[in-house]
Amino acid sequence: MNDHTQLADQISRRIVAALEGGEDAPLMTVREFCERNRISRSHLYELLKRGTGPRVVTIGLRGMRISRPAELEWRAGRQK
Repeated sequence: MNDHTQLADQISRRIVAALEGGEDAPLMTVREFCERNRISRSHLYELLKRGTGPRVVTIGLRGMRISRPAELEWRAGRQK
Protein backbone atom coordinates (compact mmCIF):
# COMPACT_ATOMS: atom_id res chain seq x y z
CA MET A 1 0.00 0.00 0.00
CA ASN A 2 1.49 3.35 -0.93
CA ASP A 3 1.33 6.51 1.22
CA HIS A 4 -1.53 8.02 -0.80
CA THR A 5 -3.64 4.89 -0.49
CA GLN A 6 -2.99 4.65 3.25
CA LEU A 7 -3.95 8.28 3.77
CA ALA A 8 -7.15 7.85 1.73
CA ASP A 9 -8.02 4.76 3.76
CA GLN A 10 -7.47 6.61 7.06
CA ILE A 11 -9.59 9.56 5.95
CA SER A 12 -12.38 7.27 4.75
CA ARG A 13 -12.38 5.40 8.06
CA ARG A 14 -12.64 8.65 10.02
CA ILE A 15 -15.47 10.00 7.87
CA VAL A 16 -17.46 6.80 8.13
CA ALA A 17 -16.81 6.46 11.85
CA ALA A 18 -18.11 9.98 12.39
CA LEU A 19 -21.21 9.29 10.30
CA GLU A 20 -21.87 5.95 11.98
CA GLY A 21 -21.71 7.39 15.46
CA GLY A 22 -18.25 6.83 16.82
CA GLU A 23 -14.69 7.78 16.12
CA ASP A 24 -13.61 4.16 16.54
CA ALA A 25 -16.35 2.49 14.47
CA PRO A 26 -14.48 -0.29 12.65
CA LEU A 27 -14.79 -1.08 8.98
CA MET A 28 -14.63 -4.66 7.77
CA THR A 29 -13.19 -5.88 4.54
CA VAL A 30 -15.37 -7.94 2.21
CA ARG A 31 -13.50 -11.03 3.35
CA GLU A 32 -14.08 -10.26 7.04
CA PHE A 33 -17.76 -9.55 6.47
CA CYS A 34 -18.25 -12.78 4.52
CA GLU A 35 -16.43 -14.85 7.15
CA ARG A 36 -18.44 -13.29 9.98
CA ASN A 37 -21.73 -13.91 8.18
CA ARG A 38 -20.79 -17.27 6.65
CA ILE A 39 -21.53 -16.30 3.08
CA SER A 40 -19.35 -16.48 -0.01
CA ARG A 41 -17.93 -13.39 -1.65
CA SER A 42 -19.85 -14.19 -4.82
CA HIS A 43 -23.09 -14.34 -2.83
CA LEU A 44 -22.33 -10.96 -1.24
CA TYR A 45 -21.70 -9.41 -4.65
CA GLU A 46 -24.97 -10.91 -5.92
CA LEU A 47 -26.83 -9.41 -2.93
CA LEU A 48 -25.25 -6.02 -3.60
CA LYS A 49 -26.18 -6.26 -7.29
CA ARG A 50 -29.81 -6.97 -6.32
CA GLY A 51 -29.81 -4.13 -3.79
CA THR A 52 -30.35 -6.44 -0.83
CA GLY A 53 -26.82 -6.37 0.59
CA PRO A 54 -25.46 -4.25 3.41
CA ARG A 55 -24.60 -0.57 3.01
CA VAL A 56 -20.99 -0.27 1.91
CA VAL A 57 -18.28 2.36 1.96
CA THR A 58 -16.24 2.65 -1.21
CA ILE A 59 -12.57 3.47 -0.87
CA GLY A 60 -10.90 4.57 -4.05
CA LEU A 61 -11.89 2.87 -7.28
CA ARG A 62 -11.92 -0.72 -6.09
CA GLY A 63 -11.95 -0.76 -2.32
CA MET A 64 -15.07 -1.59 -0.35
CA ARG A 65 -15.66 -1.76 3.40
CA ILE A 66 -18.66 -2.53 5.56
CA SER A 67 -19.24 -0.96 8.97
CA ARG A 68 -20.43 -2.90 11.99
CA PRO A 69 -23.65 -0.82 12.19
CA ALA A 70 -24.35 -1.57 8.50
CA GLU A 71 -23.79 -5.27 9.18
CA LEU A 72 -26.24 -5.23 12.10
CA GLU A 73 -28.81 -3.31 10.06
CA TRP A 74 -28.48 -5.82 7.21
CA ARG A 75 -28.84 -8.78 9.58
CA ALA A 76 -31.93 -7.26 11.21
CA GLY A 77 -33.50 -6.76 7.79
CA ARG A 78 -33.00 -10.43 6.95
CA GLN A 79 -34.78 -11.73 10.07
CA LYS A 80 -38.34 -12.95 9.70
